[in-house]
Amino acid sequence: ISITLIMAILVFIAGSIFLDSDYVYRRGLLEDESKGKGLTLWVYHHRGMIKLCLLGLITFLIYYITVLSRPVSCEAKYVLTPFYSYALAMKGNRYYTEEVILNILLYVPFGFLFAAAFKNLKLFWIWIAALLLSLSVELLQLYFHLGVFETDDIINNVLGGVVGSIFHWMGEHIKLRIKKKG
Repeated sequence: ISITLIMAILVFIAGSIFLDSDYVYRRGLLEDESKGKGLTLWVYHHRGMIKLCLLGLITFLIYYITVLSRPVSCEAKYVLTPFYSYALAMKGNRYYTEEVILNILLYVPFGFLFAAAFKNLKLFWIWIAALLLSLSVELLQLYFHLGVFETDDIINNVLGGVVGSIFHWMGEHIKLRIKKKG
């Protein structure tokens, strides 16, 4: 899970930097469309579609990690008690500490790219998208006996999506402040 998570985070960081039109301009790669170089010009003109493709890739990776790559267990399991994993993590249980952190980190790229692809959406809709994605994953795990349906996973995943969208919003805010000064 760690290698796939690291790959997902690297994809979203590299993609967001390269797809940023200001990055292209600052590097002098596209001062004028006639001066644009092949791939750079193509990326600049198709950055919206590329962001959607990266969002699709991140969504696929989430399904792959949490549903498609898991072995079938013998019975459906579920834990509906909210914040039980937090309580166990606070008591020093390393497994649950790692689970909380990984579940949050898994959805940070999704929240970031969702916010980047749909810039005019309010945080509420990003929260809803992360909630629906997480709920679908947990229901698939329960139905196909691929893991444990946990309310804490949903809480952590939504939190990760919100954190990712806040990172995007902060980056946009910083970018606007730099533009106003320059």
